[in-house]
Amino acid sequence: MTPTPNPVTWTMEDLYNLLMRGVEPDLCTGTLPLLELMYAGESKEERAERMQWYAEAFSRFLERYAKFNGAIHGEFQKIQTALRSVAEGKDSATDAQATAMLEKFFDASDAA
Repeated sequence: MTPTPNPVTWTMEDLYNLLMRGVEPDLCTGTLPLLELMYAGESKEERAERMQWYAEAFSRFLERYAKFNGAIHGEFQKIQTALRSVAEGKDSATDAQATAMLEKFFDASDAA
C-alpha cells in the first residue's frame, strides 16, 4: 500500500497574509475587521498618521511580493529547463509526445 501525501492548499489570501505579517500585522485579513475596535480612541491626527503608515507598509508588501514572485518564477524556470533536458534526451515517439505535453504545460504557466 502506497501512502498518499496530504494535499496542501494555499490561497492568495494565505500568501498575502504570510507576506504582510512581516510588514504590518494590522493589515492581515484576520485583523482588518478588528481595526475599528483596536483604534477606537485615536484622534484624527493619529488616524491620519496610521493611514500614512499603512500606505508605506503596503508599498513594502508589494516589494516583498515582487521579490517572492521573481524567486518562484526563477525556480519554475529551473524545473522547466531540467524537464526539457530529460525529455529531449530521449528519442521514442512516446517521449516526443511527453515533451510536447510538457512544453504546452510550461507555455500555459508562462502566460499566467
